[in-house]
Amino acid sequence: MVYLEKKEVNDAFVKYYYFTIRGTEKGVLVYYPNTDTRIVEKYCEGDTEESYMSKHRGHAFRRIKEYASKNNYPERDIVAWG
Repeated sequence: MVYLEKKEVNDAFVKYYYFTIRGTEKGVLVYYPNTDTRIVEKYCEGDTEESYMSKHRGHAFRRIKEYASKNNYPERDIVAWG
């Protein structure tokens, strides 16, 4: 499970904080809808480029992409999978 909090939305990109229930330091995910580009601006606590958290980031980015496709950006969300 990963938590999302909206940081910034503009015409060029969408930024969301992401974190887990265990982490206290939030990371930042950036999505550029026009080019379908995804960037980790800052990793959350416990995350690295090659960590198990890449699964969490993948689910978070998919949700952010879904927001962009609907042009609807909630302030907060929880992403869970089975």
